[in-house]
Amino acid sequence: MSETNREQGLIDQIAMLETQQLKLQSIIDSTVDAIITITTQGIVESFNKAAETMFGYPADFITGQNIKMLMPEPYSSEHDGYLDHYLKTGEQKVIGSGRVVDGQRIDGSVFPIHLSVSEVPDSNPKIFTGIVRDITEWKKADDKFRETLNQLTEKQALLDEEEEMARHVFENITASNNATIPGLASWGEPMMSFSGDLMLSAILPSGVFRVILCDFTGHGLPAAIGAIPVASIHHAMAQKGLPLEALMNELNYKLGALLPTGIFSCIAGIDLDESRTHAYIWNAGLPEVLLVNNEGQIKQRISSNHLPLGVMGYSKEELHCEEIDLERGDAVYLYTDGLTEAENNQGEMFGQQGFEQLLAIKMNEDGRLIDIRNEVGKFVNGAPATDDISLVEIKTLVTTDKITLES
Repeated sequence: MSETNREQGLIDQIAMLETQQLKLQSIIDSTVDAIITITTQGIVESFNKAAETMFGYPADFITGQNIKMLMPEPYSSEHDGYLDHYLKTGEQKVIGSGRVVDGQRIDGSVFPIHLSVSEVPDSNPKIFTGIVRDITEWKKADDKFRETLNQLTEKQALLDEEEEMARHVFENITASNNATIPGLASWGEPMMSFSGDLMLSAILPSGVFRVILCDFTGHGLPAAIGAIPVASIHHAMAQKGLPLEALMNELNYKLGALLPTGIFSCIAGIDLDESRTHAYIWNAGLPEVLLVNNEGQIKQRISSNHLPLGVMGYSKEELHCEEIDLERGDAVYLYTDGLTEAENNQGEMFGQQGFEQLLAIKMNEDGRLIDIRNEVGKFVNGAPATDDISLVEIKTLVTTDKITLES
């Protein structure tokens, strides 16, 4: 090969390398992140366009300067130590990893950055590349998120405290407005910390035994806001011996005036006369009240014929109660739809059929309620509750020539 050809080859190779270098620099300058290369002494060798924009220094000015001038204290003082430690021991503290630190602009302002430093392979002498991302907006969003999370945590703690107080009040209302009556058994399973279902019982001056079961709209605290007026009215009217129709009419009027729009109460009430041979039942929005004989046969279904309490006024005809006769060994069941709609982990409902199958057995002296509760528990098997569950069982038994409540 002639000398001329050799020279031309070198010129072409240099031109190609220069072209590749320009292309590489163009790619580096077009990146969003700042890319900076430094020597083992921390001297800046290259500074792309994004770095110029981010820090405010021209590349011509910063090249040859120590990278520390882009860092506030304490990072500035610590930087050389990191490089020296790595070169002596090979132990990576900053090199080969990314972390959040502070950068410093030409005007002295400090801003958060994510810095990732790595050693350029096979470089001689060694050089390091730093990729810098301005995370100011991300940091603002993160700080805002944490502030909001703290506020929500404080509000949740306050709500939990208020709900605990409400639960305490609700339980006291229930306990103080339920008479101890032989033959009456109940089971309640709240969906949340306390139930939106409410059962109240009383013995009227005439000897009539009264039970009401309410199911308020929703769950937890919103569902329990009607408990106080219902308990108060129920207690006052029971003491006066007023009939079930009067109680339902008064409850409907008061709840319609007190409850917010969209909050109402399904309710079923039952009065058993002193001889325990007749019952008067009123159902507004709850599932069928069931009369079941001792052998497990459903003798009568009392369906809801009224709108729930708090929706609109009732006419005189709508306040009429249904009368049923009781025989030896009969039991009456009131329940909320949370019982039949209880779901297992596969999303299957317990169902009306499943409930009635448990009623279709001969009743022993303990009644059926405990077995029903256990079977529902087995079916649900720890699945999250979808509604409050309530079940009331009222048993009768002949002791002499009259039907009385079983003890």
